[in-house]
Amino acid sequence: MYTAVVECLRSIVNPGIDENTQDEWSWDAQTKITARGLLATMMSYHFLVTFICVRAVLQTVKPLASKLQKHDLDVYEARTLITDRVERVKEMREGVDAEFEAWYEDCKRIANELQIEEKVPRTCGRQTQRTNIGSSTPQQYCKCTVAVPFLDHLSTELNDRFNKDDSVAYAFSCLVPKQMVTLSDSEIQKLSSEFFFWESDLQSSSSQDLLGYMLEWKRACGKLGEKGITADNLLDTYRIADGDIFPDIKTLLHIGCTLPVTSSGAERSFSGLRRIKS
Repeated sequence: MYTAVVECLRSIVNPGIDENTQDEWSWDAQTKITARGLLATMMSYHFLVTFICVRAVLQTVKPLASKLQKHDLDVYEARTLITDRVERVKEMREGVDAEFEAWYEDCKRIANELQIEEKVPRTCGRQTQRTNIGSSTPQQYCKCTVAVPFLDHLSTELNDRFNKDDSVAYAFSCLVPKQMVTLSDSEIQKLSSEFFFWESDLQSSSSQDLLGYMLEWKRACGKLGEKGITADNLLDTYRIADGDIFPDIKTLLHIGCTLPVTSSGAERSFSGLRRIKS
């Protein structure tokens, strides 16, 4: 829609410029001033490159943002999706040369349609207020000032936001058999300490008792794999776990299945309350 938005702004700034428009447009002065400012920004080549790069990168995390708002998503599936998207952003950063090549072709196509000049800001010896990168071509300049910094920033933010060490989702995902069998005894001991946060719901009197249950659960998960019994999420694991043999594991899986992934459901309840009150 980039080209269409530019044409719309041009028509607001210069009424009658579009021969296909039958009616005469009439805009107030403030609207024209705002449209003129937006048009000047969108006709900047640097802005166009930034727009294309951000759009291409955020397309990879848009499914994550939509999926995390679902009410039927458990923490294990959320963690799997998050890990996949973080890895995808990392791949884009490592292959930024090839990725940016495709993005830049889109930029040049739109620039040709709108007659936007392909250029970069001038550089000088004492530049302190903006990026001052010497480059031989506009493509190289835009890659160094737009694509690489944005991918680095997004990767850092995703890693900080979904830190594995601080993630409750990571702890519960370890109860899934195919994850459990890969853990070492020291990792299981650390998990048992974290899970003891729910001691009021557990039968174990200490984290050491819970550790014993978890070590036995690891052995049971190995036998399940040998029998060909698989569980790909927390709900399937909850169904195959024997509550008589592993009561605390069953309780933890119950908590993991019902634990909200995000606050979206709670926030929607306030929106619904306003309509109900009306």
